[in-house]
Parts: sequence; C-alpha cells; structure tokens
Amino acid sequence: MLGQLPAYFIAKAEVASWPVLGTLAQFQNTLFIERKAGRAKDQLKILQGHLETGNSLTLFPEGTSTDGVHVEPFKSSLLESANLSGEKRVAIQAVTVAYTHYNGRLIEDQTTRDHYAWYAKMPFLSHFLGLMPRKKVRAKIHFHPVCYLDDFETRKQCAQHCHRLVSAQLDRFVSGHS
Repeated sequence: MLGQLPAYFIAKAEVASWPVLGTLAQFQNTLFIERKAGRAKDQLKILQGHLETGNSLTLFPEGTSTDGVHVEPFKSSLLESANLSGEKRVAIQAVTVAYTHYNGRLIEDQTTRDHYAWYAKMPFLSHFLGLMPRKKVRAKIHFHPVCYLDDFETRKQCAQHCHRLVSAQLDRFVSGHS
C-alpha cells in the first residue's frame, strides 16, 4: 500500500522488536507507538506533529488482524490525532484491502484464505514461510471518500462510520460482488 499512498505506518511499539517483521518495519516509514494509557498524550503529540508538517499516517484501527472475512470494531483513540489546533483539517480516508482471488479464482474457503490472513495465534514464521511459495494472489483495494473528524460529533462516530464503509466493501469483495 505504500506504493499507492506514501505515508508513515503506525504500529504498536512491540513490533519493533519482532524478528524479521520488526526489522522490515524499521526500514519503512513506521512510527512505533506505545499503547499504554499513561503515554497516550505524548503519543498523540508525535502523530499530530507528523500531520502538522503535511505527512500522512496509515493506521490499522482494529488494533489486530482478522481472518479476512470480517472487520473488528475500530478503536477511535488514534483518530484524535486528526484533531489539530488552528484551521488545518486532516482528511481521514478509510481503505478496504482484501485478498480475493488465487490462481484466477475467487477465494471461497477459509483454508485458502488462511494462507494469506495471519491472525489469532498463528505462529508468524511458519505462516510467513508457507506464504512465500504461493503465487498469483489478487488483492483488491478500495479507497473510500474522504471525511473529516469535525464532520462527526465524536471521534467514535467517525470510527463507526469508517468501520461501516470498510465492512460493507469487504463483504462485497469476499462475495465477488465488487
């Protein structure tokens, strides 16, 4: 996705120490954020600093990964970073990404989808190594219309709006009705 939209990825701080993935993330534009409540204000200031200088941020509002057929509720706390002082408005754009086809055929079973979706307690290394020889997977990406935090009464409403958009599009992608 970085090729589609130059941005800083946001990841939980622990990712920086993960073998392989942590190293790769450090080579990309990744901001490692501590998710402790006592650090929230400091972490938001870091994110707002990036936004104020014109950088884009990419966050994964579920805070976890899933099986690729449903979307967990979005956490709204990081959306607070779009609440900048002054007149500058930060565009928020939800994006739906789904692996939909393998060898030209719609992925209809969870066993095949599990080759691409890393979630729950799947061991990362064996999943990653099992993914490497697979070819001809197709991912679909849908960029939803931009919205702004001040379009909503609360950041939670903004998160719910974005969640509805992503969930509906994922359903269309997974069913083959994109």
